[in-house]
Amino acid sequence: MTDTNDSARIGAGKVGHTPGPWLMREADFDDGCTEITTDGRGNKVVPIASIDTGYTGKIGYEQEANARLIAAAPDMLEALRLAYAVLPNGRELAAVIDAIAKATGAAS
Repeated sequence: MTDTNDSARIGAGKVGHTPGPWLMREADFDDGCTEITTDGRGNKVVPIASIDTGYTGKIGYEQEANARLIAAAPDMLEALRLAYAVLPNGRELAAVIDAIAKATGAAS
């Protein structure tokens, strides 16, 4: 059984970040960047992050992997919250609580 401190650490019901889904895409301007943005629902694209590719304009393998990880963050946070609801107490549950707390800024 989890305690009330755990519930506070997972930020139940709190979002705090720009809601997903987030997408990885080439920037609209020619500066060699790849952007992480919202999906543009309602004709509004909100920038989340920019991955600088340098002067080559080509994203490297590690930069692309980082961009994919950032773009998946809202989905992963939701998956962790779902796992929190069904995992029994133990090391796995503690890891889920810690990861959610880190993502939401509730880490101690």
